[in-house]
Amino acid sequence: MNKKRSGNRGLIAAVVAAFILLAGSRELVSFMADWLFFREVGFGEVFAKTFQAKLLSGLSFGVFAFLMIFINLRIASRRAFSLAGLNPLWERVPQLRDLDLDRVLRWLSLGLSLFAVVFAFPVGSGYWEQALLFLNSTPAGLADPLFGKDVSFYFFTYPFVDALNIAARSLIVAAALLVLAVSVVRGGIVFIGTRLTVERAVKRHLGILAALFLLSLSASFLLDRYGLLTVEHGVLYGASYADVHARLPMLLVMALLTALAAVAVPVLTARGSLAVPLASFGLLIAAFVLGLQVYPSTMQSFKVSPNEIVLEQFYFRDYIVFIRFGYGLENMEL
Repeated sequence: MNKKRSGNRGLIAAVVAAFILLAGSRELVSFMADWLFFREVGFGEVFAKTFQAKLLSGLSFGVFAFLMIFINLRIASRRAFSLAGLNPLWERVPQLRDLDLDRVLRWLSLGLSLFAVVFAFPVGSGYWEQALLFLNSTPAGLADPLFGKDVSFYFFTYPFVDALNIAARSLIVAAALLVLAVSVVRGGIVFIGTRLTVERAVKRHLGILAALFLLSLSASFLLDRYGLLTVEHGVLYGASYADVHARLPMLLVMALLTALAAVAVPVLTARGSLAVPLASFGLLIAAFVLGLQVYPSTMQSFKVSPNEIVLEQFYFRDYIVFIRFGYGLENMEL
């Protein structure tokens, strides 16, 4: 039996190794072709710098993904719950009772974390250019008219920080879903008849992840204020009257509401039922739709469009100033 298991493990290892070689052969050939080309034309250092940036950004994001998934899964899989014996999963699949669940979940946590690294590495390496621009940014000498920030912020800092925030939020969602699945298997979430029972430790864990998600969402609303200056409209590029007078204040309101929810949700989740936190998410969604969709479009239709030339004239002026700066025409007299 032991020899058979050893043979199976060797076969699995061989299949995995063959898959990795086949999957990576194309990338290896492409890498060698690029390296030879850049070295031939005298830009070997440029290629090396690019490769180093891709490697470091990919590894950084991969390590962050590994820690996020592994730590959360280990915490969730090491808990023992009093209602684990009532889990209907054991009744439907009796063979699961014979498994060493702790050992299975330990290896599963490691495997899923390593898979997260494999998935996160190419995603992170795709941010190499934004990372280099962020680390080597220099001021342009021109401030935007709305926030007073140097325009280099919108080319070098804002895209990189926004991308990191979105990536972190995606990992938080993935970790929460995996914790939810492990909690169901461990008996922390059990259906007793028609009633859903969630253990306090699971509520606390999911509440913390929900708070991190909401904090990331709050940061997104704050960053989206700067994004208003990079939005293309039908008549101009940048912030319009509706953006400044409707979307800008509502983005700040949404950031504050989401930050307050990030503080309240884990506390309410640990102490009581899940109804209040779920209602909080519902209210945030309603505020988002009304404040950032309905209100700005209503202002645009009923206030701006009938008198667009007058209300948008200041924003047209800024638009022209920045166009002239972008084309190096700021010193030309018309």
